[in-house]
Amino acid sequence: MTRAVVATTLMFLLSTSSALAAESTWDVLERFGLTGTWSATCGEPATASLFHVIFSKGADGLARREIDFGAKSIYATFVDSAEMISPSMLKITVRNADPKFEKHNNKTFWIVLIKENDPRTKALRIRYFQSITTDGRTAVKDGTNLRFGKPSPWAYKCRSAMS
Repeated sequence: MTRAVVATTLMFLLSTSSALAAESTWDVLERFGLTGTWSATCGEPATASLFHVIFSKGADGLARREIDFGAKSIYATFVDSAEMISPSMLKITVRNADPKFEKHNNKTFWIVLIKENDPRTKALRIRYFQSITTDGRTAVKDGTNLRFGKPSPWAYKCRSAMS
């Protein structure tokens, strides 16, 4: 291998890793395909039991996650960090930031999402694979919702994020 090829390869690798290191949380969410509105029931209005989750970029440039429970009841959270574990797995840190959460306001969660194309419809879908609060409470482990003892539900992309 010539010195020029080695030098070019090295410069490419360094520029790529520094570009990834400079990625914002929003950039990672976009690269993973998480931006926009997600729900188990895209064709239905949001309700307390069939809520919609909206990943958007705030005017301040920060990544937001809003939970729409219907009837003009939207709860605000922030995605403080995001890291792609693999092309199909994303680890995010989400912080509740809305007084409507009451005693759960300011609670932080470490969440791992898994995505795939639905084998039947080919539509993109995601679900919780892990969800742990920073105080150590596990809600989802290995794709199972521990409260209900069932697999966490799949959410489908209802629409893309609005810029």
